[in-house]
Amino acid sequence: MKKLQDELPQWNKEDLNAVIEMSGDDDGLLSACLLSFITGYPIRDFTDFDEGRYSLLPRDKRERISVDLARTKGKGIDNHFMTFSEETRLNKEMINVNNQREIPFDDYLKKYSMSTLILIYAVYKDRISLPESEKLKMMILTIDSAYKGYYKYKKNFIENLDYIGLKDELLPVLEGHTKQEFEALSRQIKEQCPQNFYLNKETGRLEFSSDRETQERAERYLERLSKGLGFTIALPTEQFELVEILSNAGKRRIAKSGDIDISHYHMVYCYAITNRGNFKSSYSRRILGALPDFLIDT
Repeated sequence: MKKLQDELPQWNKEDLNAVIEMSGDDDGLLSACLLSFITGYPIRDFTDFDEGRYSLLPRDKRERISVDLARTKGKGIDNHFMTFSEETRLNKEMINVNNQREIPFDDYLKKYSMSTLILIYAVYKDRISLPESEKLKMMILTIDSAYKGYYKYKKNFIENLDYIGLKDELLPVLEGHTKQEFEALSRQIKEQCPQNFYLNKETGRLEFSSDRETQERAERYLERLSKGLGFTIALPTEQFELVEILSNAGKRRIAKSGDIDISHYHMVYCYAITNRGNFKSSYSRRILGALPDFLIDT
C-alpha cells in the first residue's frame, strides 16, 4: 500500500509567501498554530462556517493556506470527507487523506477519521515529532474525537494510522487505554477550555467566551498546553475585519453516490460530508445572490 508521503501535493515542501486561514474550533486552532510554528506562515484569517471569512490584513494578497477547512480550491490541509459522487472534482491542492486515498462515498467507513492536527504531525514528521508524553498523546487523540474511530471501525482506523506513518507512535496509546479513559480526559479538557471560539462583533477579536472567568481559564490552559507541546497555542489578539460573507446552507442528506448536483460545485466555499451522508456546505455571498436549490435543506 502506498503511504501518505508518496501521494501528497508538493507545496508542503516549498517555501511559500503565504498566510494561514483557520476554522473556529480546537482542531482548527491547534492545527493552525502547529503549522505556523513549523512553516513560519502567520495566522491571518479566520473563517466562521456560518457567517464569513475575517482577516487581520484585509488587503493582504498573499496566498492562503486553509487549515481544517474543506475548501473547493486553493492550498490547504484538512481531515474532512469530500467525495460525494464518482464525478466529484476534488481539490488537488488539498492535503487530505480521504482525497489522496480516493475513498469513494460508498466506502465512507474507510475514511480518515482523525484530526487535522494529527495529519499535520504526519505530513511534517521530518520536521516535528509527536510529544513523548503518553498523556499528551492521549490529549492529541481527543482533538476532534479522533480516538472514537479506533473503537467504531478499528481495522480501517489502524489502516489509516499506517498510511499516514504514525501507527508506531499512536496505536500503543490507544491499545493501552480504554474508551472511558479517553472520554474522561476529553471532559476534563472541555472544562478547562471550550472546543469552539468565535468573533466578538463589538471588538472584532476572537474569544472563547464572553464570560471573563471562562476566557481566562481557557487562556491559562492553552499556556500550559503550549509548554507541553513545545509551540505557542493562542488566539490572535489583533482585530479582524470581514472580507467575505458566507452562508451556511445547512445539512442535506445524501443516500447514495451522485445525490448532489455537481454543476453547482464551484459555488461552494467549503463543505464536508459527515455521519455517513450529511452534506454540510457554506457558500460565498460574493459569488451567489440567492441560494441554489441543491443547497436548500429539505
